[in-house]
Amino acid sequence: MLNSDKIIKVIVFDDDILLGNMIVSILKEEKMEAVYQSSLYGAKEAVLSFEPDIIVLDVEMGEDSGIDFASEMQSRGITTPILFVSSHVRGYEVAQGIQAGGKVYIKKPFDMEELIVYIRQYACSSSGHSHLINFGRLQLNKETRDLFLENRLIKKLSKIEYQILLLLIEKQGEVVPRSRFFKEIWDDCDIYDASLNNFISKLRAFLLLDDSLTIRTLPDIGYMLFIDERNGNN
Repeated sequence: MLNSDKIIKVIVFDDDILLGNMIVSILKEEKMEAVYQSSLYGAKEAVLSFEPDIIVLDVEMGEDSGIDFASEMQSRGITTPILFVSSHVRGYEVAQGIQAGGKVYIKKPFDMEELIVYIRQYACSSSGHSHLINFGRLQLNKETRDLFLENRLIKKLSKIEYQILLLLIEKQGEVVPRSRFFKEIWDDCDIYDASLNNFISKLRAFLLLDDSLTIRTLPDIGYMLFIDERNGNN
């Protein structure tokens, strides 16, 4: 099981040597253990030897296919999470990557912060870590405050947005009194009702991405997170 003290191990396969070395350098700055290969020659042996928590895999590795390599690994029972990276993002290409066991298919050029978020998410979740809360089609990472829709990063919540949403999720289907928000989040400090209302409005905008999720208002009482399971998204 991966715990918060364990260093995340990442193996990067990309035939762009400059990019591959840059990724590894940045991951090391993030206190990860990272290694790089510019080809798929001996890739399976490298994975078995290094035992990474996650693999970053280019779809096109010269004349070799990262998707074919992922499929072969899957057929051999190697279930290490894979993040595909590619400049080719047509629908059928993405579908092939996901079918081959990819967790996410990231378009090149990408932001390294985005890649790091996905690495931390899937390296942790694949190892039995419990930092992810699933509700509807959304996921909330309790360590990073990142909000995902079907594994695609939507937004890094502010501390207060996160605290409000977490309280609503924990009390899903129950009314959370306004007084409880004020007590647990603001420690009963002077706070205007409008401030809470504004944060709720922001969260509602994010939840619009999943029509099974609703934050209901009970005037002068509080709020409730409702999940419509009839949509089959929970």
